[in-house]
Amino acid sequence: MTARTADSGNSGRQTQKSPLLVSTTRLPAYSPFINDKDPPMTKAVKPYYSLRVQPFDDNNEPSGLPITVTGRECWTLRKLIDAGAKGVSSLDNIGPRVSHYVFKLRGYGLAIETIHEKHGGDFPGTHARYRLHSKVTILEVSDRRAA
Repeated sequence: MTARTADSGNSGRQTQKSPLLVSTTRLPAYSPFINDKDPPMTKAVKPYYSLRVQPFDDNNEPSGLPITVTGRECWTLRKLIDAGAKGVSSLDNIGPRVSHYVFKLRGYGLAIETIHEKHGGDFPGTHARYRLHSKVTILEVSDRRAA
């Protein structure tokens, strides 16, 4: 099989094409299934959590605009609100990087106290406990879960 090419490097010469690159059958659009009897796949939707809160000052007046947090920041803020004066520690919630989410929440202007506590056990040391000191009111909660 010969074909004439129009690129400038070949100057119109005839070239031999490999039979492996030429197909006489058209392939269907991409399908992860072996046959057409399998049902089509649907894309999984990740859970999406958001929390909209209004911070207040010491006189119970709104302090700035409402804040909307999503994902792990939302989870951490909910934990801080629910814990009250007890606070939240990474020892209570193994896994999430509580310190990082608290750092990000402080960026929104929320007052969060860090208390360093000693602990014993096989690996004695210290850990942090976080307490929310800002007064906030929850305006909206969104928890779209995976379908």
